[in-house]
Amino acid sequence: PPGEPSLKLRVDNEPFGRMEELAVLRAGQTVSLRCTSKGGNPVPSLTFTKNGASFGPGPKAYQNTHTFVATTEDNGAVFGCIAQNQADGRADSKTVRLNVLCKYKNAWLGISWDSNCKSQCCHLPCPGYLRLFS
Repeated sequence: PPGEPSLKLRVDNEPFGRMEELAVLRAGQTVSLRCTSKGGNPVPSLTFTKNGASFGPGPKAYQNTHTFVATTEDNGAVFGCIAQNQADGRADSKTVRLNVLCKYKNAWLGISWDSNCKSQCCHLPCPGYLRLFS
């Protein structure tokens, strides 16, 4: 069977530090996945997965790459790589889960109304803040 494939992640063309189970990035950043495998007879083909389903370009021998722009819809998605050969040998890479934050670090929305309302701050589902003030 093929050896365990190696999965590397780059964000905005910069190496993403240590490959860990969770990668935190912002929507709009460019994500590059690179999968490599050594050995295997017959030659393994490499395929990317997103949440366990095939994702990205079709299978390629020894090395496969895929680049995409992260969106908030990718938040929580688990990416991996499968090395498989015609002898039905299969090996899975370690996986990485994306934590995709809002595109902007400081998103504020100001709303004013009568003076009886007090200043409030509420957390939005996307990591930004909504600030209500009088």
